[in-house]
Amino acid sequence: MNTWIFQGNPKRFNVDDYLLENERVWWSIRQEHLAKYIELNDEVFIWRSDGFTKGSGGVVARAQIISLPQKYTNDEDSLEYWYEDVSGNEYLAVELKVLEEDVAEGIRRTELIENEELSNMMILRQKQNTNYLLSENHAEELRELWCHQILSKSKGKEKRFKLNENLKKEYQLYILPKLKPCDRAREYNFYSDELKAKVIFEHLINGKMHRWMDMNILGIPAEKNKGFDSANILYYLGMKANYRGLFQGKEMNDLITILSSKGLEYVEVVRLLEILNDRELEGNIDLDIEAELLEEGRGIEGDVKYYYGKRYERSAKNRKLAIKKHGLDCIVCGFNFEEVYGERGKDFIEVHHINPLSTLEEAIKVNPETDLVPLCANCHRIVHRRKDNILSVQVLSEIFNEKK
Repeated sequence: MNTWIFQGNPKRFNVDDYLLENERVWWSIRQEHLAKYIELNDEVFIWRSDGFTKGSGGVVARAQIISLPQKYTNDEDSLEYWYEDVSGNEYLAVELKVLEEDVAEGIRRTELIENEELSNMMILRQKQNTNYLLSENHAEELRELWCHQILSKSKGKEKRFKLNENLKKEYQLYILPKLKPCDRAREYNFYSDELKAKVIFEHLINGKMHRWMDMNILGIPAEKNKGFDSANILYYLGMKANYRGLFQGKEMNDLITILSSKGLEYVEVVRLLEILNDRELEGNIDLDIEAELLEEGRGIEGDVKYYYGKRYERSAKNRKLAIKKHGLDCIVCGFNFEEVYGERGKDFIEVHHINPLSTLEEAIKVNPETDLVPLCANCHRIVHRRKDNILSVQVLSEIFNEKK
């Protein structure tokens, strides 16, 4: 795969609106001698020249080539973006799929000139061309800069990125910095999986420095702390400074989803993060069960012998497996506690035994996948409201859907 820069002049053409309003765009190939090197799925960075505002030039979008070079004439829709009459003009062009755009900020020319790796790019030395083929080193460095621009500070970015507002549907589009693993196996294996996962999480999402992680996660006293131990964990995995804070603002599940989509390179990182995620879920479930017992006045050591299946729904193991299988949305009404209550509602949902049981004094074997389902507090209460007529989930769903 090749990586290109395609330039557009905002004095002649409304570059910003063209990118904002269209998922697919056409771009001219003025340097026709390069056409033979263009392949399907090549990566393209769109460069907006300074135009009327000095210092505004630079990379404003990333795209993917979805057609080979061909003769093209502007249609009526694309003519509207031109400030001059180009109707009837035929020229060589390719069709692009816009992956991300940031016309508001982008990566400015002035920033790239100061970048040691990118300051000698051809477009910075010879700015009059339309098409530039990047070297592998330039492509990798520019991709890392753009990737960090897109994924960090996401709360502000998602509002501007028209094509990627629903980030969960666009994970596959993101190209992460190349992993550069180091041989630190002995140092890496010294710590438990859970501690290593905490280091990864703090590095990727909260952007913590090595010394902070050595002290607050790995428990190394300040007088002996040089930041080496957390650095060794990250360097073994290949996650160096260009990964710090890369996923700022993301949740653990988002992080796992993104990295899982990136293939075998991230298998070990995903494995560790899933361990940490499970520990957090188990901890939250234990706290929920403890709170329920206290609310009933039974104390921590109390036991509920029967409560319409609560004894078995309350098993931390069963509840965890049921949530992992069915998720945290109410199976009847779709209510999600975290979406409404934020951090206070994270990982919370009540779990209901599907079969209407009036007593569970005799132990039974519960299958979390087939016997337990997540219900919000309202739906769960309605199911059990009449102890002599406990509703099935199916009946409650029919009632709910009839009233919608």
